[in-house]
Amino acid sequence: MKLKGFTLIEIVLYIGLASLVFLSISSLFSTLLQSNLKSRAISEVESNAVQIIQQITQTVRNATGINSPGTGSSAPALSVSVPTGSLSPTVFDLSAGTIRMQEGVNPISNLSSNVVTVSALSFKNLSGNSVQFSFIISRNNPEGRAELNYTQTYNGAATIR
Repeated sequence: MKLKGFTLIEIVLYIGLASLVFLSISSLFSTLLQSNLKSRAISEVESNAVQIIQQITQTVRNATGINSPGTGSSAPALSVSVPTGSLSPTVFDLSAGTIRMQEGVNPISNLSSNVVTVSALSFKNLSGNSVQFSFIISRNNPEGRAELNYTQTYNGAATIR
């Protein structure tokens, strides 16, 4: 009478194959998770940059004049006169890694979120009615995870209409 079953060698082979399949799937999921985190970090930096650029550009286009920096000069802050008296002057500056905007005597509002840090904000008055600006945004990464590291430099320009 012949007993049916698996030999020890067959069991070891099946466990080895199953382990290889499991490790391959685990590695794939780990890579997908890291890619997802990197994509989110890039998206957070990009969305902050777009919001900042749009706000500065729109404000300058609608302004009636550039108060500072002076023509041909550069500065870490921009002050423009706007048609609505209560919102004039509108000032953009950098404080504690955040780009801020103050319209007249209204409270200061932050243009960048707390998940990013902004540095090297610079405005250059090109011609009295045109301004060029640049800044660097980095994704905050208190955990030190490599996939969350992302830094990008942005440049923009706007002209009063």
